[in-house]
Amino acid sequence: MPKTRERFDFVVFGVTGYCGLLVAECVAMLVKEQEHDLTWAVAGRSEKKVKEAMKEGSKNIGQDLSQIPIIIADVSDPKSLDNMAKQARVILNLVGPYRVYAPPVIEACIAHGTHHVDITAEYYYLEKTQLDYHEKAKKTGSYIVGSCGMDSMSSEIGVLYLMKHFEGQLHSIQFAIQVDQDMFTLVTKGWHQSVGAGTFASFTHAIDDFSKVKPLRKQLFPTPMRKRPFPPKKRFMCYDSDLGAMIIHFPGADKSCIYRGQRYNYEHRGMRPIMFQPYAKSPNMLVSLFVILFSPGFLLLIIVWAICSKIKWTREMIIAHPKLFSLGIMGDGPKRKHLKDITLSCTYTALGYEETLSDPDEDHPYPPNKKMIVKQQMIEHGMYTCAKGLIQSALTILRETDKLPETGGVYTIGAAFLNTTILERCDKHVFQFKVLKDTSTNNNNNNKKIS
Repeated sequence: MPKTRERFDFVVFGVTGYCGLLVAECVAMLVKEQEHDLTWAVAGRSEKKVKEAMKEGSKNIGQDLSQIPIIIADVSDPKSLDNMAKQARVILNLVGPYRVYAPPVIEACIAHGTHHVDITAEYYYLEKTQLDYHEKAKKTGSYIVGSCGMDSMSSEIGVLYLMKHFEGQLHSIQFAIQVDQDMFTLVTKGWHQSVGAGTFASFTHAIDDFSKVKPLRKQLFPTPMRKRPFPPKKRFMCYDSDLGAMIIHFPGADKSCIYRGQRYNYEHRGMRPIMFQPYAKSPNMLVSLFVILFSPGFLLLIIVWAICSKIKWTREMIIAHPKLFSLGIMGDGPKRKHLKDITLSCTYTALGYEETLSDPDEDHPYPPNKKMIVKQQMIEHGMYTCAKGLIQSALTILRETDKLPETGGVYTIGAAFLNTTILERCDKHVFQFKVLKDTSTNNNNNNKKIS
């Protein structure tokens, strides 16, 4: 898509929300410090509220944002979305729940050849978007790349890092995310109250959509990928000797995003697919014991929640009163003070082979004999990582369009940015990697053939 004076490089949509304003602030700082030629605007439903948000942003970063152009756009008004899309090269969409509000924005982007990135973790929405819009986006040259925030950008970038740096043939990856601060400190500071109504609504819709995922995937991928030998074990909870801690199954969008990216790279680039299993690292044995004791109660709560989410009036009531129906766990949304309270890190345990096979459909007849353990650490605190990840994804599309697959379409980070400088961008702005272990597993069964 050619750059024209009529289009801004970026339009940040949803700037009156917490994440939207944070992204706008980070864009402003980036333009001032590095990307001096980047043109951008902000968008929202109410001009008054957008101006108030930009005034607040000016105070937060000590930079005048009052002259940033404003575009009025409302997800319930298709003409306003068309007007926004035709003025942008990339729309950074912060208006969620995405399952409810993103489709008309994406349709406007595709109609005008505009690119679209978001920070969703709603895997039903992500897969439905690929099914509904991939071919349409290819025709107009639009790149639609979802989940460019912490979930699932961290795992996608981690997999890309290991694909590049694992010496040998990468086979499978175990991912473990953890909160770096102790839980007592976070709870006493009220950080759990930073989970707001938008996130709560997204989670409620995700529960409602759970039963729709399997038939959707059959439409998206009619032919399943071949099962490969020696897959990573799937467990609800177990002790990991490499991490020296308990790990618990992590039900985020990471596995779905990794699978779709690996499938694309296998089918279109002839690359060997990598198996992936996500977990959360328990901070201590007390938390692990809590999970064991109360998991039946949590399961019952999820079942009741799922039933209620299927009924329109109860679903709307739950979404309208998040604090009540979460028993006070959910709060009024993120606060600026919470930014410095929390950081996340991820540990990747990669298994593979010292010997490489050229044919992606050929399997080693024995278990993996090489292990690499890598830690991924946020450069900055809290939601800044999410905001900067989204911005670097948008910049990658903007600056490196010639390195993206085909002529447009709906992609994961792993499929879209495989041949770009996204790793270097993230290493500078988002998160960095440290190799903890890189060695042969000394597996005594290396020569044991598959029976």
